[in-house]
This record gives sequence, structure tokens and C-alpha cells, in this order.
Amino acid sequence: MKVKLFRFIAITVTVLWMLLIFSFSAQNATKSASLSKGLKYKLFSLVYPDFDEMTEDEQQELLDKFPIRKLAHFFAYSVLGILSWLSFVSYKKITYKLRCVYPFFICVIYAVSDELHQYFVAGRSCELRDVVIDSSGALLAIIIISLYSGFSKRIYQRIKSEEC
Repeated sequence: MKVKLFRFIAITVTVLWMLLIFSFSAQNATKSASLSKGLKYKLFSLVYPDFDEMTEDEQQELLDKFPIRKLAHFFAYSVLGILSWLSFVSYKKITYKLRCVYPFFICVIYAVSDELHQYFVAGRSCELRDVVIDSSGALLAIIIISLYSGFSKRIYQRIKSEEC
């Protein structure tokens, strides 16, 4: 019963995260750029104490150096990769390798569909580069969580065997 509940929660949260990504992709270019710019200003105000005292040109020069939008893609799909992995991890009838491969393919397919969706949104575009960034974020997150899971399982088994 606990496994089924875990699967249900993992799949539900994964779908909700996909809907959040979809809602960001559905914003037209003006609204999306405004959101990104606002996020950049807040982030840089926290990281650079003198940011608010800089001239507008100095602020813009600094902001242009950091690809916040691309990092946001990478981060969003990293989270999706972890959530997708969690959705598959409890299926013991599927080999461990496939429990890592399936979530990655789901993320890639979703990244492609997300870019195709953006093609139909005013001022947005469909870019292969974004699919690669999204997929890279998912892949890195899946690799990290898989390695962490494997290491923690080995440590747990070693501790358990020492108790006997």
C-alpha cells in the first residue's frame, strides 16, 4: 500500500510540475521577458549588494552576461528529471537501468512537445537548443539521483550487515 501511495504522489507531482512548465511556455514573449527580467533584478539585488546603486546601463551590462532564461530551463527540467525518476524507481519488475532511461525519455519527449507548443505562442519560438538544454538538465539530475540512490543503498546494506 505504501508503494502505491508513493507512486501516486510521485506521478501527481510530476504532472503538476509539467503543468507549471506548460504555463510558463504559454506566456507570450512580452510577459515571459518581463518575468525573466524581474527575476534577474531580484536575484542580482540579492547577490550583488551594490546592484541597486549601479546605473541602468551598468545593471543591464551585468544582466546580459548571465543566461538566466537558459538556466531556468535547465533547472526546471532537472526537477522534472528527479520527479520522473521518482515516478519509476519503485517498479521492481523493470530493470534499474530502464528505471533511469524511461524518465529521461519522458523528459526529452516533454521538452520537444514544450518547444513545439511555444511555436504557436505569440513571439515565442521553437528551438532545438532549448530541447538540448532541457534534456541536459534532466539527464544530469537523473544521473546524480541514481548515483546517490545507489551509494546510499550500498551504505545502508553495509551498515545493516555489520549489525548482524
